[in-house]
Amino acid sequence: MNRFLLPTGLVLAALVAFDSVFEHRLRLAELQRAEVCTPQQLIALRTRLTEERAAWIQDLESRLSSDRELETERDDSARDEIARLEAALLQQRELLEQERERSSDWEARWSELTPTVLQRRLFELQSSLESQVAEFDLFTKYDEDKLQRVHREMRALDTKLELSLAARDNDKLWADLVGPVVQLIGDTTVGSGVLLESRSQIGGGFATHVLTSWHVVRDIIGRPDNTNFPVPVKVYAPDGTWRSLTAQLLVRDVSLDLALLLLDTSDALPFGARLAPRSELETLRTFDAVYAVGCPLGNDPIPTVGELASTHHEVDGEKYWMISAPTYIGNSGGGIYSARSHGLVGVFSKIYTHGATRSIIVPHMGLATPLTVVYDWLGTTEYAYLEPRLPEAGAQTAAATR
Repeated sequence: MNRFLLPTGLVLAALVAFDSVFEHRLRLAELQRAEVCTPQQLIALRTRLTEERAAWIQDLESRLSSDRELETERDDSARDEIARLEAALLQQRELLEQERERSSDWEARWSELTPTVLQRRLFELQSSLESQVAEFDLFTKYDEDKLQRVHREMRALDTKLELSLAARDNDKLWADLVGPVVQLIGDTTVGSGVLLESRSQIGGGFATHVLTSWHVVRDIIGRPDNTNFPVPVKVYAPDGTWRSLTAQLLVRDVSLDLALLLLDTSDALPFGARLAPRSELETLRTFDAVYAVGCPLGNDPIPTVGELASTHHEVDGEKYWMISAPTYIGNSGGGIYSARSHGLVGVFSKIYTHGATRSIIVPHMGLATPLTVVYDWLGTTEYAYLEPRLPEAGAQTAAATR
């Protein structure tokens, strides 16, 4: 049996020795394949690590310096705020000290107001008041005398006015105020317009313009873009007859509610409104008498008399005059005349209504566009020549010397 064990042991020992040698060879091969670090590479690695460490230290120092500066700024801001608060506190202390001084002064004054002093001052005030009352009574008596004198003068003026009205020329009134007013007629609407004086043309014939409200023309032609539609016009005569003509729209302004027409005729019409110049318009004030002439409810032109109730009325940013002369539906586009000069001073634009659900017409609060607004509008068009121009001083002097 030993004969078999010995060879077997030898074989196992040989196998173990062979395995050990084989493992050492594998490790030697791995070591030969592994990279070998040279001294130069070690020096370079050490240098790089040193530089990175220096950069990290520099960055850390920079951050510390920035933090120190930020803390310094915060300290400075805090010191400034403390200084501001101290200054405000000092100011409040000064104000408090001033109030204390004032209080002490008032206390000193109040201590001086003894009953005797108060009674003496009250007596002085009462004497002064009685003196002022006596003076007021004197002025009142003077004003009463003056008022009685004014009443006497007004009665005299009323007498003169009555005599003047009794002797007035009704035919001239009709020609100046009613004759220039025409009726503009549509299928379901009616309005008014004012004839301007006929102007002779270079090629012969005459041109007659009509001034009216845009909403009257708009309701007649049906569509705002239908501007070539002929507008029917009734021109009246003193005997009550009328002449049917048509007119063409020349220009309009929706915001001002104004329109200018041209009659389709070359004949000279006998009646045309005299346009008041700006100098006359600038003198008009509240209480000045005016006539309103229009065609309310499709009637022939009707004149009503009233006064300028306001010259500074605005609707939607536009300027109007309010008049107390009675007006109604159909007066729109009609004329507003000065009762003194019979010159056209405005174009009636709107009737005044009250209430949202069931509107009530207020006839004595009509709104008219003043002729100054009309002139400014015409000045932006090619029809600025329709505004009357006063002759220059030189021309007046030359005419006077002829």
